[in-house]
Amino acid sequence: PAEIFEIGATFHEALVGGSGNPFLLDAMRRVNALRRLIEYRTKRSRETLVRQCREHLQLLELIEKGKLERAARLLEDHLGTARESKAKLVAGKAP
Repeated sequence: PAEIFEIGATFHEALVGGSGNPFLLDAMRRVNALRRLIEYRTKRSRETLVRQCREHLQLLELIEKGKLERAARLLEDHLGTARESKAKLVAGKAP
């Protein structure tokens, strides 16, 4: 779980770092520090990991093609799904 988290966290920081905005990058690093507290206790199914990796690849493809609005919508959905999952963990419910 720790290695999987680090891969995702590094991806998110690289994505935000591409904005050139140091404040966003600092915020992302702080969010990752908080996520670390929850994520290490999370057991993810193989299907979830595959879906998340595919979403990351889709994001990169959209950005590369200059389709930034579509990338933003995909990222919003990606983060929304993660947020719901983490909220269930914090509430003591299985994801």
